[in-house]
Amino acid sequence: MDVFLTGAGGYIGGAVARRLIREGHTVRGLTRTPGVVDVLAAAGITPVVGDLDDAALLTREADRADAVVNAAHSDHRGAVAAFVDALRGSGKVLIHTSGTSVIGDDAQGQYASEVVFDDAKPFGPGDHELRRARYAIDRSVVDAGAAGVRSVVLCNSLIYGNGTGPRPQTVLIPPLVTQAQAGKTVRSSDAA
Repeated sequence: MDVFLTGAGGYIGGAVARRLIREGHTVRGLTRTPGVVDVLAAAGITPVVGDLDDAALLTREADRADAVVNAAHSDHRGAVAAFVDALRGSGKVLIHTSGTSVIGDDAQGQYASEVVFDDAKPFGPGDHELRRARYAIDRSVVDAGAAGVRSVVLCNSLIYGNGTGPRPQTVLIPPLVTQAQAGKTVRSSDAA
């Protein structure tokens, strides 16, 4: 397959690209950083310089690809809309990486219910706007299935360890370690 991948120079996207290439697929990888082009090319990824705000570029790449993997920014509504529109009715694959915050709550250790998430009523009055926005984006990817797109949303939780792509370190753990070392205490992350 010919795959268009956003976030190709990133931790998740790089690992996905490496696996796809190892399985015999070709990967065109979006990067917003021209300095990463040589690193991507050396990894066997055909670099595409641009960003998620360029709907025309995203549409063009989605049209030419057999599948699209969005591993760059789970909360970028415009990019997801461009991919869904471009792939509508094509029967092509759209994989969108999201996060587990869509099912998070503010229970603070208190038992509330056996139900963690319910599509019929996914939010309560105290839910954060980012969670609502992420859910809407994820839902648009899932709903694209009814419009002829073979779509799936992957809700990754905390990612860590040595990656296999061009950038082998996650952006999540090293800053937490640095913060703990500097402050001589471990704190929780406010990341969504």
